[in-house]
Amino acid sequence: MAPVQRGRWYRIADYDRPSDLVTLGDVDGDELQVPYSRLKLSRDVPEKAVVYNTSTFESTPGAEMVYVAVCPKGHRIPDVSLKDEQIHCHECTRDYECEHE
Repeated sequence: MAPVQRGRWYRIADYDRPSDLVTLGDVDGDELQVPYSRLKLSRDVPEKAVVYNTSTFESTPGAEMVYVAVCPKGHRIPDVSLKDEQIHCHECTRDYECEHE
């Protein structure tokens, strides 16, 4: 089973309050349980691409950090700048406004 991809939108299939676990649907064709605290929840499918760095802060100097984006459909967009306000997803063939994490 594939891990949950950072920045990607997933459908919530279930939430178990006592265990504080959220069951995500459509994770590589399966369901996956994830702690509620690890998620950023949204009622609607996002309209913005999420930009984040792929490095760990402890091991990478700021000048060497690499940023990527993920569009709402889960397509990875490499080599994004923090200055970018909009990016183009070649797979969706559309532009998205950026949301920086």
